[in-house]
Amino acid sequence: MTGKAWKSGPAGRGFTLVEIMLAVLILGIVLATLYAAWTGTLRVAREGEKLDKSYAMARVVMNQLSEDLESLIPWNGEFVFRGGPQEAWEDSFTKLRFVSSRRLGLAGISGGLSDITWFGVEDLDGDGWTLMRRECLCREYGDDQYFDPFNEEDAYVVAEGLRSFRCRFFERQGEAHPEWNSQSDTRNHRGAAPPVVSIRLEFDDPGDPEGVLVFMTKVFIPRAAGGDL
Repeated sequence: MTGKAWKSGPAGRGFTLVEIMLAVLILGIVLATLYAAWTGTLRVAREGEKLDKSYAMARVVMNQLSEDLESLIPWNGEFVFRGGPQEAWEDSFTKLRFVSSRRLGLAGISGGLSDITWFGVEDLDGDGWTLMRRECLCREYGDDQYFDPFNEEDAYVVAEGLRSFRCRFFERQGEAHPEWNSQSDTRNHRGAAPPVVSIRLEFDDPGDPEGVLVFMTKVFIPRAAGGDL
């Protein structure tokens, strides 16, 4: 029986090492491209979510604080209003305390006027500030020396992750002040409230590590400006 030599044709040839390495390289490039696109999409989605959250929080702060201020009302014939830089944070954060007829009722009380405070506490991660609002039944201003109106007890979070919260207080002549105290001896401040308060909020820009998102508004206080009670 005569034997025949067998030769492998193109269909029977295996892959060379170079071909395998080239295929792996191409696959790696494709996977890397897909991963970069996927992570980029996730980053944009996260930034968009943070941006939406910042806009939503700014809107809540502006709406609530504006309504609180527009509802300022005299207490025992005089306005009660204090505003100025919060200790230790200098001009980065303003704290406020005033008497208002507005009542959210979150503290479980009803009737009477509200003693409202707005103040900040440092975020747990130390990367910003949290804006708080506290509401309680109005009492004689400063009557209880142990009463801390800026205590976190009964306060609720209005906004988180703020870089700053600044207010400016305007006299009728238009002069702006970083502080206002209705119990001071200042001629235009004693027993009075500022007719106009400007509010400025700053959040970190999720799309720019060095940038900030700025929200600003001014609140006109009719009663303080001499409007009808």
